[in-house]
Amino acid sequence: MGVLDVFDKEDDGWLKIRGTLTREDGELVTTSTKTAKSRREVPITGRTAEILHQLRARQVAERDRAGSQWNETGYVFTTSFGEPCDPRNALRALKVAADQAGLPCIGLHTLRHSAASTMLANGVPLKVVSEIRGHSSISITGDIYGHVSPDISVSAMQVLSDALR
Repeated sequence: MGVLDVFDKEDDGWLKIRGTLTREDGELVTTSTKTAKSRREVPITGRTAEILHQLRARQVAERDRAGSQWNETGYVFTTSFGEPCDPRNALRALKVAADQAGLPCIGLHTLRHSAASTMLANGVPLKVVSEIRGHSSISITGDIYGHVSPDISVSAMQVLSDALR
């Protein structure tokens, strides 16, 4: 799970991915991203920024309640004492929500894969998807998400046919 910093860039919402939260010897630690390109800035929508601002407001209230027990870690997703949330808890929460929605076998990587596939299927250039995903090269993105649905293949051939008229 990525470690996020939320910041504004020219009044637009961005996430800054700066590390990976992992478990080593039973402890949560922040490690470097897998590649240099994994350390990146990703734009977010206004709705996402709004949700993150609401989360920050709740976090400030939790910090006030925790008082001297609060540990300022700088994480976006924290416990009621400021410690980073365990990625396993995020997975559990996702699985509960997916089950309630009738979506079996959903995981965090399923969401990442679905997001990339949806962007590509809707015309977002492979290079842009690669940058958002933080892949070290566009070829990795192409190898993982290069599968083409029959509808897209038919559409591509129609584009070619129209261009050759």
